Amino acid sequence: MYITLLRKLYSLLFLLSYTCLSTVSYADDKPASLSLGFPLSYLSATDALNKYTPLTNYLTQQIGIPISITASNYSTHLQLVGEDKLDLAFMSGSLYIEMVDKYQHTVPLLARYTINHQPALYSVLFTTTKNPIQNLNQLVGKKIAFGEKNSNLGTKVPYYVLSQAGITLDKLSAYDFLDNHRNVMYGVLMGEYDAGALPAEVFDENKDKGLKILAMSPAVSSHLLVSRRDLDIRLIQQLQQALYTLNQLPEGQKILNAIGKNITGFVPATDSDYDSLREILQQAKALDAR
Repeated sequence: MYITLLRKLYSLLFLLSYTCLSTVSYADDKPASLSLGFPLSYLSATDALNKYTPLTNYLTQQIGIPISITASNYSTHLQLVGEDKLDLAFMSGSLYIEMVDKYQHTVPLLARYTINHQPALYSVLFTTTKNPIQNLNQLVGKKIAFGEKNSNLGTKVPYYVLSQAGITLDKLSAYDFLDNHRNVMYGVLMGEYDAGALPAEVFDENKDKGLKILAMSPAVSSHLLVSRRDLDIRLIQQLQQALYTLNQLPEGQKILNAIGKNITGFVPATDSDYDSLREILQQAKALDAR
């Protein structure tokens, strides 16, 4: 209750502070460039460049400020966002929640993604089409590949799905936390693991490689883009407008398809959108002792 009230109070103070500063010349404060940071647990540095360069080029045109892409490991990315050292940042839902809990403040939420026109994400537990395993109960005694240990859709939400089915980690023959989703997918495809966990969007992009779903998680609020707290409110509003209207432009879908073929746009985000995920992650805390 206290943290919830604190988040709401901060959001109010954030808006009031920028209202008071609205008389400052925007041109005088306009930064020469902006950084957009990604955690390596979500994308490799190369993938981040390939997928997001069209978006950063578009945003650069809209705001008149160059945007460069950076990538760092999970813990470093968390620290950079929490300490306002990235101008803009990609965050998964769990990373955002962890940042709020650790630093006791929110940050401006620019937008959350829509996937197939819904701002919702899913995890899947999967295996290969050649594997005789058909359901979660058959994973007892098997070896599973999760994503990076702190990953939302690659580890924590799939763990919740398994625990709801009565399958705890000690019922598996083995399990590993791998560096990224690509390693999980190929680990299963090459037969090193009986099954794995992936975000549904990653699974959908690669299911033609010979993958099948064993189970899907409940929906959780999608990934989001955030900014540092002291970024000018007028620039934040420009970025939000550019993101919200992207899918209405002739070139919009091409830019979105570069990120993922099921990405259909961006919509507003609020802190409370992530409350259901907070409940799921609370039940996944058993992973912290592993």
